[in-house]
Amino acid sequence: MNVAGVQAVVTGIGVIALMCGAGEAELVDKMTIDILDEIVEEKLNNTEKSVMLRLANCAWGAGQSFRTDKGPLGCMTNMNIFDMLLPEEVAKDMNQIMAAAKFILKKLPNFLKKGNLAILSFLP
Repeated sequence: MNVAGVQAVVTGIGVIALMCGAGEAELVDKMTIDILDEIVEEKLNNTEKSVMLRLANCAWGAGQSFRTDKGPLGCMTNMNIFDMLLPEEVAKDMNQIMAAAKFILKKLPNFLKKGNLAILSFLP
């Protein structure tokens, strides 16, 4: 499983829930399954999809090494700016987001029995 993809989905759920007016944990918990379903069913609107893709790019970028003998960010050749990604790379990122959402949905049933989604803290 791609950890960066899972991190992007978990963070994206919170951002999308806040964009939709959810301010309390209980409401975010209720929206989580709906948002996961929308990801898997490819029903995110353009803004929500853009949020997910940008978070995925950020999560994967954070895992890259930018430190060189020239200091932090001394060599930016391996940094991918989202707006400059090729369409194939964006599609690959969306596939990873969908895979992460499916993974999380599989893990949800056992966790929901405990009664608290707690921002998906059940993930390893």
